[in-house]
Amino acid sequence: QRIRWILISALFVALIMLLVVMYYYRQNRIVNRKLAEQNVEILNQQGVIVTQKNKIEEAYDILQIKNKEIVAGNKFAQIVQTSVLLPTNNLQTVLSDSFILFKPKDVVSGDFYMVREFRNKIFIAVADSTGHGIPGAMMSILGISKLNEILNRNEDISMSDILEELRNQIKKSLKQTGDINEAKDGIELSLCLYDKEKME
Repeated sequence: QRIRWILISALFVALIMLLVVMYYYRQNRIVNRKLAEQNVEILNQQGVIVTQKNKIEEAYDILQIKNKEIVAGNKFAQIVQTSVLLPTNNLQTVLSDSFILFKPKDVVSGDFYMVREFRNKIFIAVADSTGHGIPGAMMSILGISKLNEILNRNEDISMSDILEELRNQIKKSLKQTGDINEAKDGIELSLCLYDKEKME
């Protein structure tokens, strides 16, 4: 009877130990499976990060190329704009006590000035075109060329007629018809005509 109780007790302890071992074995498998899933997820995320890093590097390279193209375009636009603006030393031959303060926001500007001497008169224009940068510079070159055309045709034209003619020329060049949805680009302009003989 005593041996029988010892055997039953031993079997009971062995059964409990077997259940404990099975429980820990099962928990270990669950933990290992979760770790494996997390490792796969981490590897996937690393792959995504590497892919995103490569895409960012490619985009950065494209931006660098585009930036160089924009800078080159701005420098060329500056050469063109500078060629149509009156050099400072030419201005000082017409108006000895004068200076130009010209500080574009970008490399090129929508602002422009023009000084022209004919007979005993000095024509001065100072203007601000809509836009800045390349679009503003294009407007300024258009404005200078149209002013020169108008003055070449008739040096005795009145200031009001110059403004009216320039307005018509700019509207025609930009194909502005007065439609409410079209661009409202234009030029704000101040004109001055100094008659040296009459001192007016």
